[in-house]
Amino acid sequence: MARRSPYQILIHVSGLDVEIDGEPIAGFFTMRRVIASDSAEAEEMVRKSLLDEIEKKRWPKSGGADVGGLSDISLEIEQSFKIGWLSWIFGRRASGFLFYEPD
Repeated sequence: MARRSPYQILIHVSGLDVEIDGEPIAGFFTMRRVIASDSAEAEEMVRKSLLDEIEKKRWPKSGGADVGGLSDISLEIEQSFKIGWLSWIFGRRASGFLFYEPD
């Protein structure tokens, strides 16, 4: 069994057509941490977890309806790297989303 290590992953989600606090949102960046055997496993864990989180948020679409399926969004891993155990335990955990508007 492979040794598990902490990973930090920067994700870019685009293709959204939602409104948050009355502002149109096209996408966002977010950072997540996981413990995994390798970077591929870490990225897959984050991908599944984030898609579940987005679906549960039920952000309103531009025009009023709830977000339906996630088929229109794109989720890209921008950076994925191991972090040390001290950073995992004592480091500041980034949370939340950095939203951006449509062009």
